[in-house]
Amino acid sequence: MSRGFSTKYQLGKDPLRGKDREKQKLMGKALDQSRPNEAHNADAAPDIEGDVAVCGRCHAIYHPKHWHLDEAEYQQLRGDPKVSEIVCPSCIAIEHQDFKGQVTLKGASLAKHREQILNTIYNEEAHLRATNPHSRIGLIEEQEEQILVWTVNEFLADRIGKELKKAFAGSHAEITHLPRESFTRVVWWREE
Repeated sequence: MSRGFSTKYQLGKDPLRGKDREKQKLMGKALDQSRPNEAHNADAAPDIEGDVAVCGRCHAIYHPKHWHLDEAEYQQLRGDPKVSEIVCPSCIAIEHQDFKGQVTLKGASLAKHREQILNTIYNEEAHLRATNPHSRIGLIEEQEEQILVWTVNEFLADRIGKELKKAFAGSHAEITHLPRESFTRVVWWREE
């Protein structure tokens, strides 16, 4: 007769209970298995004096645990001696070319619709950057018959691929999220 109890563990045999102190230490803790030796969001909280800092390059504003964009607030804070001027993590990533996303554009229609495609990419960057200043295009490389777009975060690469597929009828996008990495690779093409 079943009483609706889970039979996953026998009574008293739960692996996180008992005399083993190491197992008890794991209870209630979230572990990031993909990056066990890295601190969580190491670059999200810069060393600043005071509560507020501004990035002199891209005009991003840092309040504790939060980056945002507001040009009027930046102009007001820029002259305040209590506000630190720093370089934000996305500007550092662009400087060091530490990118988290790659979009490869190719196909016969690339040359014909180049301006439209690039405008769609820039519009998606502006749309995402309004809510997350770290959603930025780091580099655009034009090679023989393809264009490579490198992004600072993986979410922008993913969104660019989806937006291009939606905007151009008959196009294809292969989006690959690399396992155990914060990197997204997108290949987009459209044949005429």
